[in-house]
Amino acid sequence: GREGILTARANKPLVPFTKALGELVWLERPNTLAPFREWSAPWKEHVLVTGPDVMFDVVDLDPNDETVEVFASEFFAERLTLHRIAWSRASDAPFVVDTQVIDNGLGPAYGVVVADLTGPRSHVLVTTHKYGMDYYYYDYSPATGWSYTTMPPPQPSAVEDGGSMFAYEIPPEWRSTSSRRTDRKYNEAIEFVDRLTQVFKRMDRNKTGAIGIQELQHSLLEMGLSFTDVELATIFFESSTISYAQFKELMLEKRFGATDQRAAAFRRFLGLSEQVAKMYDALDPTKPQWKRTTLASGFKVKRLSINPGAPGFVYPFHPHVKMKEQGAPPHILLAGDCSDAAYVYRPTFSDEGELQYDLMATIGVDGTVGSIAVGYTSTPGSPDDGWAKFFVPVYEKDRVYVIKC
Repeated sequence: GREGILTARANKPLVPFTKALGELVWLERPNTLAPFREWSAPWKEHVLVTGPDVMFDVVDLDPNDETVEVFASEFFAERLTLHRIAWSRASDAPFVVDTQVIDNGLGPAYGVVVADLTGPRSHVLVTTHKYGMDYYYYDYSPATGWSYTTMPPPQPSAVEDGGSMFAYEIPPEWRSTSSRRTDRKYNEAIEFVDRLTQVFKRMDRNKTGAIGIQELQHSLLEMGLSFTDVELATIFFESSTISYAQFKELMLEKRFGATDQRAAAFRRFLGLSEQVAKMYDALDPTKPQWKRTTLASGFKVKRLSINPGAPGFVYPFHPHVKMKEQGAPPHILLAGDCSDAAYVYRPTFSDEGELQYDLMATIGVDGTVGSIAVGYTSTPGSPDDGWAKFFVPVYEKDRVYVIKC
């Protein structure tokens, strides 16, 4: 495809009680020798979809298909959406394949980023400036100042007052049912593997990553599907279990061209998987289940200003580069925006073994904390030794603080 810039914009009329309009726009780079010179401007605009207005994150959830995914935190529409974008060879421009509303009760959504919390691209982290009630202004005295010792800290569970930070778990079948049905970009083999993944993972009740012959038989019987013992034994051959990866490889191997008895059993299981997929789709025919977890809430703004809010943008990071190399879950750095602070959250595990995040440190500054940068680099007097550095801007003070882990 042709190079360009993907951006979002919003039009908010000054007339009271009129709705704002957000748009996801692709700016087409001019096919000239000097595309950035004034005579090449303006670049041609392509409005891809309405809704996205401030922040979005572009990822590729499935490298085997021909789309990229855009998660958008829609501030004015107060929702989180997912847009799948493909390239049109006919028009030589991108287009939106489909749109999925993940959460339409989010409040003014602000920051959004896809994070590797429990694996590659496992969660979407989102902040919202309001959840449950209007903005909450924390009262402080200009004469005595303001102290973090008296400021109510963010809470690890949902509360009514203030902003929040949520984590949405990306489900294995993140495409909507209509998307899976109408997506003409998949070839037969990829569509086949996707269906098996859906069926197999839902049958793996103990989440072991493998299916046993009795577990598979029990699941099929519960759904009223007939599959003989001989056919099951033929599929499993001499093994008591089959992992996801093994099953996919065998299915693809036996899917095309093979005529032996095992291939016939595998192909019949594919037919059953069609029925199983329809049963699961009947539970929710429009979209997958996106599990939302509250990581922190109750963020307060410090001072009155034009449309204040908290918290701001969210940044997954590892305190040291070796922690990422070792596969450790990331920490989270959160810009407080109008709470005049930045927050560091560390990963912990509950008694049930589930990942959760605890507040580790509050970096208080006397001013608005906007976009933070995290880097592993040398600064004056502090050579790069693998530890992360935070570059924290303070709007009212015209300063950027550098803080090392």
